[in-house]
This record gives sequence, structure tokens and C-alpha cells, in this order.
Amino acid sequence: MSKRLTVGFALGAALLALSTVRAQVPNYQLLPEDLVGNFQEGIKSLRAGQSQAGFQSLDQALAALWGYQIQDLPAYSMELIRLCQQAHLPAPTRDRLLKYSHYFAPHSAEAAFGEAQLFLSPGAFSPSESYAAFQRGLKLLDYDLLARLRIQAMAWMGAAGLIKIFLVILSLLVVGRYSRPFLHWFSHLWPKPARKLSLPALLLILLIPFFVGAPFWMVLAWPAVLCLGFATDRIKGIYMLVLLLSVLPGFFEQKAKDLIIPLDKGAVLSQLNLDLGIIDENDLALLRSEPKTDGSTTLTLALAEAERRAGKYDDSSALLLSLAHTNGVSAFAYNQLGALHLEFNQVDQAIQTLESAQGLDPGSAEIYYNLSQAYGLGQKYDQSDQAYQKARELDEQMVARVDLEKSLLKANVVPVRMSLPAQLLEKELVPVRAWSMVLKSGRGGIFLFILGFILLLAIGLRNQVRTCRYCGRIICPKCLPESREIGVCGPCHQIYFSGKAVDPKLKMEQKALAHNYHRLIGWIGIGLNLAVPGSGLFLEEKAVTGLTLMIWPVLFLSGIYLSWELPAMLVPGAGLWQTWVLVGAGIYLLFSLVSILLYLKLTSVEV
Repeated sequence: MSKRLTVGFALGAALLALSTVRAQVPNYQLLPEDLVGNFQEGIKSLRAGQSQAGFQSLDQALAALWGYQIQDLPAYSMELIRLCQQAHLPAPTRDRLLKYSHYFAPHSAEAAFGEAQLFLSPGAFSPSESYAAFQRGLKLLDYDLLARLRIQAMAWMGAAGLIKIFLVILSLLVVGRYSRPFLHWFSHLWPKPARKLSLPALLLILLIPFFVGAPFWMVLAWPAVLCLGFATDRIKGIYMLVLLLSVLPGFFEQKAKDLIIPLDKGAVLSQLNLDLGIIDENDLALLRSEPKTDGSTTLTLALAEAERRAGKYDDSSALLLSLAHTNGVSAFAYNQLGALHLEFNQVDQAIQTLESAQGLDPGSAEIYYNLSQAYGLGQKYDQSDQAYQKARELDEQMVARVDLEKSLLKANVVPVRMSLPAQLLEKELVPVRAWSMVLKSGRGGIFLFILGFILLLAIGLRNQVRTCRYCGRIICPKCLPESREIGVCGPCHQIYFSGKAVDPKLKMEQKALAHNYHRLIGWIGIGLNLAVPGSGLFLEEKAVTGLTLMIWPVLFLSGIYLSWELPAMLVPGAGLWQTWVLVGAGIYLLFSLVSILLYLKLTSVEV
């Protein structure tokens, strides 16, 4: 699995979301009645505590599943996992049910993630087994197209939301901290007779983003850019870096939209129906026409399987041979062709073809299992046993599943066909977006960054307006001069530093002013740290500590944001989102308490 997909899922575990996806699943109502009836009867018996009768019905359902050549039924697998969670079943019964859930959906990442969540529940708590199921789900993303696309879309949208929310929070903090000195400085740009017009003029300037129809984050970032000239150098650098990153969300959102593919029509749904075993003449006709028009490798493979099911052996064989030397699918095509030879008892051709497949992909358990069967038919029993043991080493669950299939279908040979890699189909479905698109989608952010840099030079290098860190009054050369101590006004310096004789009344008034200011700022800081851990520290210019504490809250808030924007969480039915919210909220509260304690320790001022 690619590193990008692994990172994407890790973000997904934190953010979890997808776009406004409609039910991108095949129509399970088209399933054969005997399969549906036996499965429902098995569930009913197991709920009633009749495990023997329940598993007999499930065996009949599996026999129907494999008899109709259906590959995966994630909905049925999830139903068995939910039964393990809801019913008080003995451990052996639960373990056997989980095996059956693998049989009903051997290639479904959704079912694996659902099993991981089961082992986090109180009745079956086992972190090691949960981690193993989670790892299996990651591997199955190579075959589960729907979950793969959803998780990748979630990762791109999560990254976009992360940057937006981080920029919004920092913008609010910068405006709250430095708006007063900026307003004071701006009023001095006007002559005294016209100074009353400074506030209306400033409001018009602040409303510029509304006039040009800018997005919400830019509406908040624009005032922060204006106020940034009065911040410390460290905060200036941090904010400008985040502002530069604001050029990326548009590109990330487009990447996510590209992954939200309409899977409810066309050749894609035909291929999903093929995996379900419910393909009809319309699907077959569509698959026959698609490869001729676009040269799709994956749809050609799907057509070869459809032709086989339609009884057209020669057409299926010809299609597979045409892909035998195609990079990325050679082993797949050879295995399917070898399975085709096995089905028609063509032993020598099967052995030759499968040996070619094994040379191309020595890590495929399906190829070794087919080789074992072919060697057995060719009376090469030692080689058959060796191939069988190798298949068990590579994928013991797959071997157990096919062995059970042989037993239930009473068949000597069951040709095993490899599941179509989702990555191949994804490459043909998802358009490629060059990173140069950032220049187009993020032009608003680029313009704001350049403008902010210019304003930073124009305002930041010239202004001498600050806020006194003791009494909170505006320090201004024209109004209240600064003392020799940077960030301290003249009156406060006399009282707290110089020790010179000061009028007792003025001293009392100045100390009362400082006391009230710090009491107000203290409560605001505590409130901010409780609401968004670390934000109060950032407001008090403890930038590094504040940002460190702010990482988790921003991730958590991004997840909540995505739950509004993208309501289809991860994979339907897995229930991981609820667990994430509960655990994330607890960690969020812990961060709030830690940030309040650090705030009280790091921002205390000797007054």
C-alpha cells in the first residue's frame, strides 16, 4: 500500500469524513431469495441461542453465495459483526461468527474496520485483536474501491479543513490581541478635524472581502493581516506561514471532489454487479462496449469474467491473453486464465499458465492454491502439497474459506479468481490534477499573502504603538510615551521599576488600573483556553506553547467541521466515528485543563 494512502487513513482516523455521497452500493434487493432466506434464518436462530441451527443456515447461505459466484457482501458481514456486539454469545460462537463474516466479505475493508471497533467494545475488549483487524482493513483497501475512495477523499478534505480552521482561529486571536493598537494608529493617520471619519473609513476597508465575494476564512484573515504589524516577530512569522498554506485548501477540495465518483451508473456499477453475481444483459453489453472506446484494462478484465459467466469460454480466454503482457495485470490475467483452464479440466494448460502467473507474482496465495489444485489433477501430489502449504503461509484465511467452499459445494476443484485491485480501477476513474493547479485555485490566498507581506513592511517597520503589559493602555508617542522598558508605559515604569516618588493617589489609581486589566485578561485567557486549548497562551504571546497545545483541538474541530460538510463517515455501519468523538472529546477536555494550568503559570505578572 502506498505511503500516501497510509497517511490518508491515519488522518481519516482523526477526521473521518466524506462528501455528500449518495448510497454508492449495489442493489442488494436483487440477491437470490434462497441466499437471503437462509442468511436471515441463521441470524434469527443465533439470536435465539440456537447456534447449531444458526450455523447450518449460514452454511446454506454460504453455499448459495459461492454457487452464484458472488464475491463480497459487506452488508451481510457487518450484520454478523453487529450480532457479535449486541448478543451475549459465548467466545467460541463469537469467534466462529467472525470467521463467517470474513467468508461473506473477504475483500471488504469496511467489515475489517467494523471488526476492529467490535474489539474496542466492553464485551469483547482486546486491543491486540482490534489492531490486527485494523491492519487487515488497511491491506484490504487495495481491493475495496468504495472504502478506498472515501478514505482518500476524507484525507484531502480533512487537510483542507485543518488549514482553514487553523487560520480562522489564529485570525481571531490576532484581531483580538492587536486590534486596539491598530485602531489607535489608524486614527492618527487622519487630521484632527476629520478624525471622526477614521472609524467609518476603517469599516469600509474591513468590508472589502464582502464586496468581492471572498470566502469566510478570508473575511477573517483580512483584519488579522491589518493588525499583524503590531504583533511580535514570532507571531508574525507563524501567521504568515499559515497564510501561505491557505493557498492549498482549494486544490485539496478539488482532489476530494475527484474521488467522489458517481458509482450508481455506467461501467463501474456493472463491475460491482459482476462481483455480486447479479450482472444482467445490459451490464454485459455495457462492459463489451467500454473497452472498445477507452481501452480500459480493468474493464477488459471485468468483461473477460462476464463472458466466462455467460458461457463464452473462447471470448474470455482471448481477452485474458490480450492482457497477459500488460504491466501491472500480467499475473492477474494469467491466474484468471489458469482458473479458466481448471474449470474446464484442461490440466496441462492450467499448470503452464499458473506457473507463469506464479513467476510474475510469487506472493499471491490465490495462484499457489490454484497451482495446488492443478498439480493434484495432474497427479503431481508432492508439488500439490508444497503449493498448498505455501498458499496457507501467505493467506491462511483464504485457504480456509476455499476449503469450506469445496466442502459445502461438494466440489473437487474450485478455481480461485483474484479480486480486481482497486488501485487499477481508481487510476482509470480519477482524473490527475497537477500541483500547478494550486496557482489557480489558491490565487486568493496568494494575493492576500503578498498584500499582507507588503502591509507588514509598511506598518510593522514604522509604527511605535504598543499595549502596556501592566495596565493595558495604548502606548503611543503622541499620547502615552513608552518608557525605557519595552512594552511598559511611563506611569507603570515609575511605579513598578524606577521606585521614584509618585503621588500616592496616582499610584493607587495606576495599580487599580493594572489590577482590573489583569483580572479581565486573566478570565478571558482562561475562557479561551477552556474553549480552544492553547489559544489563551497564544493570545498572551506564548506562541510556541500555545501552538503545541492547539494541535489536538484543531484536529478535533476539523473533524466536527467535516461531519457537517461531509456527512458520510468513513464506511457505513463501522461506527468508528462515534468512538472517535467520545475519545476525542475526553482528550480535548484534558488539553483544556493543562492549558489553563500552563496559562496561570506562564502569564503571571508581578504587580
